[in-house]
Amino acid sequence: MAGARRRRLASQGVRVLYRFGLLLLLQTVGVVGPAHAGNGAETVFDNGLPDGAAGFFADVDHDQVVADDFQLGSDQTAAAIQWFGSYLSDDPPVPERFVVTYHDDAAGEPAGPPFAVVDELIVRQATGTTTESGRPIFLYETAGPGMLAANTRYWVTIQKQDTGDPAYLWLASNPLGGSALFQVGGGSWQVLGVEQAFRLLPEPHAGFSVVAALLTLAVVRRRST
Repeated sequence: MAGARRRRLASQGVRVLYRFGLLLLLQTVGVVGPAHAGNGAETVFDNGLPDGAAGFFADVDHDQVVADDFQLGSDQTAAAIQWFGSYLSDDPPVPERFVVTYHDDAAGEPAGPPFAVVDELIVRQATGTTTESGRPIFLYETAGPGMLAANTRYWVTIQKQDTGDPAYLWLASNPLGGSALFQVGGGSWQVLGVEQAFRLLPEPHAGFSVVAALLTLAVVRRRST
């Protein structure tokens, strides 16, 4: 019911911040170009650019994690992930620490523990586009999950780790229907009913600025059965 309510509000173009649903409806001005995909390489998976409708808190201050699923048509290696976000601030700090986790699927939710974890300081890139309220939209990149099997459902979660910073939102690519989930305080996964803006790349984007000091990079591949 809550997901249906969010979809109705999005379709009406209402800009509102949910106290509990934690949904911020946004409107972008301009277009985020595909050049950010990196080196002209095709994407392994593309879940769409931010369409200006919604963003969801994905930071430790709100104790909220957002997850979205993906599936490939063939076995491929995803060496990098890019996603889009924004802030409730005009001057967010740099660099920022993000944790990105990759999970198998368990009955329509991320299975735990993750099979790959990236914990890294990242310097974002401006896209040149803004929300309707004038907030800049940024692009982020870090390591991908590696080798992925065809026709297998996976999940990715993203959470900003810095405390005391302006509220961070992972932007959506489709506000009217989708499989994204959110989790507050380590509780049960709840339906957002949207798609999040991210893409997987076969190789890192050479022009992307990432802080050299890597906090940790832990990749734990699933055990063979």
